[in-house]
Amino acid sequence: MSRNTETVRETTTASGHVLSLLLGADRGKLTVIPEAKVEITRLSEALGAPAIFTVRAITQTEYKKAHADADAIAPGDKVTSQAFIIMAGLKDPNIRDEALLGMYDVGTPKDLIISSAFLLPGEIFHLYEQIAQLSGFGEDAVKAVKN
Repeated sequence: MSRNTETVRETTTASGHVLSLLLGADRGKLTVIPEAKVEITRLSEALGAPAIFTVRAITQTEYKKAHADADAIAPGDKVTSQAFIIMAGLKDPNIRDEALLGMYDVGTPKDLIISSAFLLPGEIFHLYEQIAQLSGFGEDAVKAVKN
């Protein structure tokens, strides 16, 4: 048997095994949306109490919508794209809360994120990065397997 035939057979067997695992799995376990709690240290210091934000992974649909919405407002603007990703993936605090928007004298969550002193540029970036990691963009999300 040639080496190529062995490789094909191993790959087919492995993919068949993964398919069996997927088909036999509890779908609910496979579709759990990961979450994480992160602290905005500047806000914690200013508030005198932990400012813990809850972020979650976003779905492919939310990802596409966030980028489409951002491009409709500011095509190619990275910060606007990050703001829309944060709007999709920030679970708590509720950045759509009217009292919070009023406190910062803004009309939209996007403006709260990028047009006020609510979050600094680095904080925006790190929240975005946390959501991206949870959404599968981290380097450890997919690993190469050596034969």
